[in-house]
Amino acid sequence: MKNIPQVTVIQQTISSEKIASVYSASSVLYSLIFSLSLILLSIVSDKLGFNMVFIISSLCLLAMTSITKRYNRFFN
Repeated sequence: MKNIPQVTVIQQTISSEKIASVYSASSVLYSLIFSLSLILLSIVSDKLGFNMVFIISSLCLLAMTSITKRYNRFFN
């Protein structure tokens, strides 16, 4: 479900000649971010324990929620 608005915005704003490049670049970025976060959270899990990973993830989620609420005007 979260991907539908992203795809819609990309299709409406990017020219048809560049859309394949945009999708390729976003796929590479998603893979890179996922890989880096996996490595980082593996290290945190080894050093601080599995419960700390959930606490850190919860705090990140709360931070993103608060940022989204604060800057809601940019998401309308």
